[in-house]
Formats: sequence, C-alpha cells, structure tokens
Amino acid sequence: MTLTNGALPETHHWQGRPWYLRALRVISLLYMVGAVLGTLFLVAQALIPGTASPITLPVQPFWPELPNGVVVTHGPSAEVVGGLTSVAVEVKNLDWNVTACLAAGHLVLGAVHFLAAFAAYRISGLFRYPGQSVFQAAISSIFAVFAWSLMVGGLAWQVLYSAAGSMAAQQALTFTGWSVTDGAMTPETIPTSPLGIVPATAMEVDLWPITAGLALMAIVAMLRHGEKLEAATVHGHA
Repeated sequence: MTLTNGALPETHHWQGRPWYLRALRVISLLYMVGAVLGTLFLVAQALIPGTASPITLPVQPFWPELPNGVVVTHGPSAEVVGGLTSVAVEVKNLDWNVTACLAAGHLVLGAVHFLAAFAAYRISGLFRYPGQSVFQAAISSIFAVFAWSLMVGGLAWQVLYSAAGSMAAQQALTFTGWSVTDGAMTPETIPTSPLGIVPATAMEVDLWPITAGLALMAIVAMLRHGEKLEAATVHGHA
C-alpha cells in the first residue's frame, strides 16, 4: 500500500469512509459558521448602546417571600432552605467597562467553540481516499492548538464572565435611597435593597478546561508518536 499525504482526484473522495465521519464533516462545518455568527451577534449585543445583553448577576442568597395576606392551604412537600445565588437576566445601559469585559468573554468563548469545530472538521477529512496517511502533522498540530486554547480560553472566559457579572450586579442592583408611603428610607435605616435582592461579587472558575486540555495533549502525543512510526515505516520500505 502506498501512503500519501497529498490530495488525490476528487472522484476518490468519500470512498470507503464511515458514515459518521461524513456526518461529522457537515455538522462541524455548520457549527463553525454558527460559532462565528453567534459570537458576532453577542458581541454586537454587548457593545451597541441601549441594547439589552443576557448576563448572569451574582447576588446574596435570597428566596422570594409570600405576599402579605397569602395563606397557603396546600403547599409543596419539600422546603427550600437555601436561596438563589445568581440570576440570569437581560440588562442594558451598562458602563463601558462591563460591556467590554462581556464582549471579550464572548469572543474568547466563540474562539474556543470555533477551534473545537475546526479540529473535528479536520478529523472528519480522514480516509478520504485509499492509502491516505492517518497520522498527519497537520492533525496533531491542530489538536495541540485546540488543547492550549481550551486550557487558556476556558479559564479566561470564566474570569471575564464572572468579572462582568459582578460589575453589572453592582450597577443594576445597588440602590442608594428609596421612599415608601411611611416616609423616606435610606440604606442607613434599612440596610437592604427595596427589591430584596442584594448584589454580590463572585469569581467562579471551574477547572475542567485544564483536565480536558491535558487529555487532548495526551492525544496529541499519541498522534505525533504515530507520525514518527509511520514515517519510519515509509522510509524503511522506500
């Protein structure tokens, strides 16, 4: 069998390829397009003044209370003993530092999604013709780039989203004074929020991108080892 790296005539494409690789090629291509368009939409949504942007706001633990005068005759069997610590909302008129941080998070996350789909697209191109080399340097290099982007970008987008959410919570939920029918009230007299929701500062970072990235680097090492073995085999038969 002759091993080749270059493309053969178009008539040999798709010959003998598993159906799932063909499906992966189409799905990954659509996913790349969707990642680009979706990211551009979210970035524009964050940066265009007056446009509401979806964002998660960290808050002090709370749970809605029953309105005055409501008497429960038949209620749930379980009891909520802890409150919400974050709320997913849409906010507009945020300061530029929040929108810039949010847009940067969208860009980083979009880039990671795009690179994941691109790696899948390249893998789906294997076995396009008889005798094709499976261990190609381009494949291992692409997976190495994706692994590093997942580790770095996976942490970066979480930091950016957490920072943007914390700043947005302060801007959207901080009240410095309010009044009721009984007279004026300020945070000095009632140190809570008229909504009953108090903003919080949170930095939530999961470490799964590190684990996933290291697993991908292990795959990269195996691919590069296969490249060396395949090259040695080809030269041995030359």
